[in-house]
Amino acid sequence: MTDQEILDINIISALGIESLPDEQKVALLNDMATLVMKRTMLVVIETLSEAQKNELEALVASEGAESPAISEFLKNNVTSIDTMMQKELITVKREMIEKAATIG
Repeated sequence: MTDQEILDINIISALGIESLPDEQKVALLNDMATLVMKRTMLVVIETLSEAQKNELEALVASEGAESPAISEFLKNNVTSIDTMMQKELITVKREMIEKAATIG
């Protein structure tokens, strides 16, 4: 599958879990989103200067990891954040689809 096909695919259908209760599907999607964000942040941190890392660390400590200030920092300091997130989303979806194929 191409990256675009992976992005376009409905992960619930691709995993064959349509019959799960909605709350379980939502929990899975939330877990996936968290995983994508964590992986993206690891990539982002590698691209930051020491000063930027210190600034980000201070923001997280004072504002919390979910703060809009963090999003603003990323927009201002990481020009390719959207591309990084998309790449990680593709990777996570691809991994999940491949694992599901080995189970079923």
